[in-house]
Amino acid sequence: MNFLTKRTDALKRLDDFMEKNLSEYTKLRNFDFGTQNRKNISCLSPYVSHGLISEIEIINKVLKKHLFSKSEKFIQEVLWRIYWKGWLELRPGVWDDYLISLKTQREKYKTNKNYLNAIEGNTNIQCFDDWVKELKLTLPCNGLNIPKKASRLPNAPRDYRNGIHRGIDFFANWGTEVKAVAKGYIVRADKYYKEYPPDFREQMLLSSERAGHTPSDIFNSVLLGKAIIIDHGFDLIPGFRTISIYAHLSSIDKNITPGSAVVPGQVLGKTGNSGTKESTLGTKKESHLHWELILQDKHGEYYFGQGLKYDELYSSLNNLFD
Repeated sequence: MNFLTKRTDALKRLDDFMEKNLSEYTKLRNFDFGTQNRKNISCLSPYVSHGLISEIEIINKVLKKHLFSKSEKFIQEVLWRIYWKGWLELRPGVWDDYLISLKTQREKYKTNKNYLNAIEGNTNIQCFDDWVKELKLTLPCNGLNIPKKASRLPNAPRDYRNGIHRGIDFFANWGTEVKAVAKGYIVRADKYYKEYPPDFREQMLLSSERAGHTPSDIFNSVLLGKAIIIDHGFDLIPGFRTISIYAHLSSIDKNITPGSAVVPGQVLGKTGNSGTKESTLGTKKESHLHWELILQDKHGEYYFGQGLKYDELYSSLNNLFD
């Protein structure tokens, strides 16, 4: 589904749903007709998550057009969303307990064949396998899998800047297409990025050494180079706002602008080496995509795979992607 970014798009989707499909909602809401046919449901969740339209506004608009008896089930589903959101906000420990339990269960069943087939979408139950694959991310570069070298994965030390690697380095030829891993909205697109002089970059690295870590301004403005950031909202990983970062690009597609919507597999730009030492020296060496998945909640910000040992990290990363 292609989710657009304006409030008018949310209102139009609601109007279309009320006009054409709401009357069948009670009967068809629990059916899955595939990713390209979602007419049996409203598809308003991302618009609500991003604050473009509220649950109360949806209910009021529905009741102005339809009798309660004809729209009761849809209104109930909207109210359940409000209820569970409030319930979880009042019980933050529930999510923490879930994460602990999830880690325990993953360890318990990590060699169980049925479990492994289930999380890979290989059960031979078509609807289940399709759901699993729909939840997985699209790899950002065609033909490039998760690298096995620990130095290219999250948690690897980056001594040159007194920091820790938060993402994955996909080494690729200069100009390889880079694609969105999931639907979302562009919040950063450095189309007019200009490379820093080599001596300035070295000064920033010396500042990192003196600070004892990589300061956020140096990391985001200097070391990422020409970059794109996508906001995936709160739907990608429940309980977290999620963003993905695509760094060291050589170019950005003309259609990628802040505020625009993207869909899985959409071309964002092309690989390069901007932000690296090689780039400041005017060469095309060390071309690669640096990719991160960042999770945010009220307790802070984390990168996907943070703190995991290599075997668990590598397995988790492979399970993350289709």
